Amino acid sequence: MSADLSCFKEDSFSLIFPESTMRAVIDPLFHNAGFKPKILFETSMNHALCKMVSRGLCCTILPQFYAVQYHDIAWFRLNGNSQWKWCIVYPNGIQLNAAAQYLIELARGYGAKEEQKLREWRGFI
Repeated sequence: MSADLSCFKEDSFSLIFPESTMRAVIDPLFHNAGFKPKILFETSMNHALCKMVSRGLCCTILPQFYAVQYHDIAWFRLNGNSQWKWCIVYPNGIQLNAAAQYLIELARGYGAKEEQKLREWRGFI
């Protein structure tokens, strides 16, 4: 289910700390929705944000990975095309050693498992 962020303009938000790379994704969402959020709290801990939401203190924006772990909160996808992607970057022409290749395979496997969990979880909605 998706939601229009502007519907939450009167609500308080707790967000990840301003220097986080996630805020480069989050802050423009508010700008595009036409309002500045009322920020109750900023933290470096996503689980703290989820706990505050589960206690009914505020709203937040965070990766779906964290939201689906909490069964006592309602979560929505935001309208629009915001995404958070993981990338592994290395210089062109560099031959990756076995350790680096293994790390990439681990990351792919982890991502595939998390996607499968989300698909299964969505089936229960």
